[in-house]
Amino acid sequence: MIQKFGEIEDKTAEKIQITYNYHTHNYLCGHAVGTVSDYVKEAVKNGLKSIGISDHFAHPALLPSPYMDEAQLKNEYLPQFAAAEAEYGGKIRIYRGLEIEYFAGYDELYKRLLQSVDYLILGEHDFMQDGKIRCAFFIDDKDGVTAYFDRLLEGVKTGYFSILAHPDVIFSHGFKPDAEVLQKFEDVIKCCMDYGVKTEINGQGARANGFNYPTDYLLDICKKLNAPVVVAADSHRPEALCDMYTKKLYCIARDMGLNIAEDGFIKKRK
Repeated sequence: MIQKFGEIEDKTAEKIQITYNYHTHNYLCGHAVGTVSDYVKEAVKNGLKSIGISDHFAHPALLPSPYMDEAQLKNEYLPQFAAAEAEYGGKIRIYRGLEIEYFAGYDELYKRLLQSVDYLILGEHDFMQDGKIRCAFFIDDKDGVTAYFDRLLEGVKTGYFSILAHPDVIFSHGFKPDAEVLQKFEDVIKCCMDYGVKTEINGQGARANGFNYPTDYLLDICKKLNAPVVVAADSHRPEALCDMYTKKLYCIARDMGLNIAEDGFIKKRK
């Protein structure tokens, strides 16, 4: 949890003007609501200049999965963007994205997805350790945390991803990092800087996951390194796009003097 979060008054947060959000989910993931147009409409209402929808994609290493497959991507997901562009394209920039885990050996998958969307978010909810898949939300051992950070390093270095989502989700189960683990975490953020990947401060962790993330560990490392960060709603319903949780995280990032990335780092693919 971020200790100073509770000190931010609502009236202060209400003054924040969010200009972009690239981490937003769609009904197709099965645990969110709203179409692409629903989110774009909400973004326009709140004065955003850019909106990216980045629903979950079913990784072949994690089947069976409730998330969309390539047929749904083509037939149900991408057509929604055409409809949103037709209605709102003159008012806001709309980007096509996906959130997906990194597993080694699937380069052709990531390359193929990037032919259909503008960007990928690395959201490592599950990861490989010693030949077994583990869930990042339930790790309470040092070896597991270290393996998680090693997978993040591998994923970032591929160059397939534009944003690293909730890198501190690994602390969700209450693991307390020592100096060695924090150095490994710092190595991940340094790697993001080297490869042009933006580090995310995640609103959904504050909103719906017991606020075990985002953490002061993440903020302190990003402050120390002056790492480019994005404050992302990770919204699972349209009205969460610019809610008080996201705005208060913006306040904290601003007050700490974090290097909040300017809009425009996502480029549309033709």
